[in-house]
Amino acid sequence: IKFVALPNAGTKTVAHGITVNIGTTWIQVTGCATEPAGLIGINIPYSSDTANDRIELWVDNTNVNITTASDWSAYTRCYILLEWLKF
Repeated sequence: IKFVALPNAGTKTVAHGITVNIGTTWIQVTGCATEPAGLIGINIPYSSDTANDRIELWVDNTNVNITTASDWSAYTRCYILLEWLKF
């Protein structure tokens, strides 16, 4: 999923376009973001000793959601990988 920029202290949602039902099981929800000026890359979700620097990632039946407590909007290249099974 192309997520583009990370949010500035809030939650951003992007539709994933997957048909989700009772038989859907998420296997992996992960991603990576790049800050192009300094070519700095981070994994999503992102863990930090500083609470405001953490980045949370989750998926629901319609969207991929990323929440930040501080400004991560300089990271303008963000891609999320979703793996799932359907029964």
